[in-house]
Amino acid sequence: MYLSEFANEYSENFEVLRNGKVISVAKGVMSHSKEKKIIQLSLDTDVCTGDWLVSRLSNESFYVEDVISRKNFNSRPWSKVVYYSTELEHESKTNLPSSVPLFLTDDQDSHIRAQHDSNLINNVSNAEIKIIYRE
Repeated sequence: MYLSEFANEYSENFEVLRNGKVISVAKGVMSHSKEKKIIQLSLDTDVCTGDWLVSRLSNESFYVEDVISRKNFNSRPWSKVVYYSTELEHESKTNLPSSVPLFLTDDQDSHIRAQHDSNLINNVSNAEIKIIYRE
């Protein structure tokens, strides 16, 4: 079986979305490489990191994490390889909480944890802070 026959038999059409707009449709073959999920596309496909690929077969969306050129045995590029994450995986990476409470107490066993955009909540009154500050 020739590569073109393989690609025609096992490929599916993907819409390439950039900034929320379809910029092209490309045939691709989904695969896995050392636990990384990949979609192999033709070399002339206009796809960049940050784009989305939407399968016309399953209607699933895939976020483009990275794009590399795969070379043949003559070291000539012959396809583009897209490393992707699913929509759910991408959302779980990007949806961080906007704030996380940070509690400071005068307990000996208290733990201070730095968090993204933390709120500072303390159980010490302003009068106690003034006394501590003067010491």
